[in-house]
Amino acid sequence: MPDPDLWAVMRPLMTLDHRIDEDRVQQEIRWFQRHPEYWQRLAPRMERYLPYILSQVTARAMPTELVLLPIIESALDPYAFSPYGASGLWQFMRPTAKQYGLMMSSHYDGRRDVIAATAAALDFLQDLYRRFDDWNLALAAYNAGGGKVAQAIRRGGSRDFFALRLPRETRA
Repeated sequence: MPDPDLWAVMRPLMTLDHRIDEDRVQQEIRWFQRHPEYWQRLAPRMERYLPYILSQVTARAMPTELVLLPIIESALDPYAFSPYGASGLWQFMRPTAKQYGLMMSSHYDGRRDVIAATAAALDFLQDLYRRFDDWNLALAAYNAGGGKVAQAIRRGGSRDFFALRLPRETRA
């Protein structure tokens, strides 16, 4: 777990409805409770990256919970690479990375640059929030894509994240 002082700073700033009554949320909570070694393995990266990410999220007056997104996306590993081609702490795909100004060449990949990628990810999240006017939907769109979320809303007739049919990874 990150420095207890960091949790003490973040916890009162968290404003989203965490919907802890939902079965899917309880399932994820149980997983984290059964795997304390996960937090121990992440602790050095959390201490290294979360204070910076928190400062950027706070400066933009975005929900503090967004600080935790790179834990889910990449286990806070700037060199994480998915089988689908997403890379970096924030798991950007190449087209989205280019759209948000991240440079990529044979010598440099902005998706792996914590500072550049954090700025791009927060820009992307703000755009998704403007599109969906809901942070849960913005987070779902960050993971699954805006088109998939918009389609799920149309098909499901609901804007409630928990009522939508989305890919398993996105639901989790």
